[in-house]
Amino acid sequence: MKALACLLPRGLFGRLLALLLVLLAVSHVLALTLMFELDPRGPPPPGPALAAGAGPWAPPGGAPPAPAPGAWSEVGVADAGRPREVGMDRPGPAPGAGAPPAMPRELRAGLLIDIGVRAAAVVLGAWIGARWLARPIGRLAGAARELGDDLDRAPLDETDGPAEAREAARVFNAMQARLREQRDERRRFVAAVSHDLRTPLTRLRLRSEALADTAERERFRRDIAEMDAMIAATLDHLRGDTSPEPFAPLDVAALVAALADDEADCGRAVTLVAPAPDAHGAVGVVGAVGAVGAVGAVGAGTALSAEGVAPRHVVRGQPLALRRCVANLVENALRYGGCARLTVRDEGGAVVVEVADDGPGIAPERIEAMFEPFVRGEASRNRATGGVGLGLAIARDIARRHGGTLALRNGASGGLVARLALPAHG
Repeated sequence: MKALACLLPRGLFGRLLALLLVLLAVSHVLALTLMFELDPRGPPPPGPALAAGAGPWAPPGGAPPAPAPGAWSEVGVADAGRPREVGMDRPGPAPGAGAPPAMPRELRAGLLIDIGVRAAAVVLGAWIGARWLARPIGRLAGAARELGDDLDRAPLDETDGPAEAREAARVFNAMQARLREQRDERRRFVAAVSHDLRTPLTRLRLRSEALADTAERERFRRDIAEMDAMIAATLDHLRGDTSPEPFAPLDVAALVAALADDEADCGRAVTLVAPAPDAHGAVGVVGAVGAVGAVGAVGAGTALSAEGVAPRHVVRGQPLALRRCVANLVENALRYGGCARLTVRDEGGAVVVEVADDGPGIAPERIEAMFEPFVRGEASRNRATGGVGLGLAIARDIARRHGGTLALRNGASGGLVARLALPAHG
């Protein structure tokens, strides 16, 4: 195959032209073969018989005798009062012979066969040629889809396909290499910033322990904890899609159940709610998740309730990243609504997780702005009630990295509903 590929033209135009030439030659040979094979009298006889006028295409009665070179022939003219004229033999039917004979039926059938075979060959060749020429474009499109999930995917083959496809593969591989370098540089930057920011905080924490005044020491501790939470949230946002965690099939229902177990000791009001059965009688799950890994702290004091069965709801994702995404939504619901009710279900080829609360909701014109970094639902500067303002921004970034969506809406009976939709796997 490689030796044959070396004989093909390098450009797309040359390959298309070669395909058309081969197609015309094959259709011509095939049409002539079918014409002779389908003729009941068989192929025409050899040359001498044809010269004598034999064969299916000879006129009835055989061919007329050829006149001698330079001979004159009489042509009668039926015109009263005029003598008969003698003239040179002229081509065409003799006067009074009528219209020329109709095309033989066998010839008409042969022409129809020829046209049909050529038309079928053109259609088949166009279909094969389109798939052949579009194959490199399909590979490029598939690589572009995979690039969003995995920057470390194998590069495209730069030696296969026409010259245009090979050039596109080289450009795509160069772009992938640059994106990978930028990601690695971003990881190094985040690691350096994390170290540089937390080192002074550690010194402040150690010095605060030496304060004799207990009240002053407690104020220092709160301020340091607030600064540490801000740094953690900012670094999580900067880290974004640079996490090296691999993508793998993940059961969202199992993830939710595990998070509910982790939150049981915290006493937070996170509830699993089983939705109504679907058209097939299956009951979707619900799950509950606590604020594990979320930014800031939420006051405890209410009990955790968990009900329902957990069927499988599989997506392809990063387990820790999705845990952080849902945890941030629950953190937001607990902070502003006092409770979080989670529902997990299949919906039109997607796994949907909804987090509802009993809070005051958000003005419709401000809903989209809540996903901007450092925008908080509570207008005060109090971190205990207003948070850092990065939880929803981080959650949306994670959802988009998984090919999903995250949206907010006000509930029909009050409160806010966060809807996370992820494409189902398999």
